[in-house]
Amino acid sequence: MMVPVAARSRQWSWGWGLGAAGLALAARLHEIHAYTGDVPINDQWQIEAASILAPWLDGALRPGMFFEPHFEHVPAFTRLLAWLQVVFTGRWDPFVQATVNAVLFSGYIALVTRWVAAHLRPVAALAVVALFAGN
Repeated sequence: MMVPVAARSRQWSWGWGLGAAGLALAARLHEIHAYTGDVPINDQWQIEAASILAPWLDGALRPGMFFEPHFEHVPAFTRLLAWLQVVFTGRWDPFVQATVNAVLFSGYIALVTRWVAAHLRPVAALAVVALFAGN
């Protein structure tokens, strides 16, 4: 039985997406293993510990605290991930945070690469995938 061209094209584009995501995830996990420490660093103490985790432990956490600015940006998603990690695992672990971020990044790479592979010619798609894989 012949597979329709559209279905074959979809499978091909998902193959590219998952392949690029696998490369990105492997590279990020290698970086995490090589460079992530046991102790949170720099802004994590202010953005996550002082702004979210300490008020939560004190019973004073309000939803608006997730959206308070930190200099020029509002790291609401970072705060939410840190808080959810502590809620579900009972501890604050930079390795877990970095791994979750690597998986989210790889998912993004999979979706964008899949879209690129479905909408560009193979040579152009290969160039874009190589660019993403290099990140």
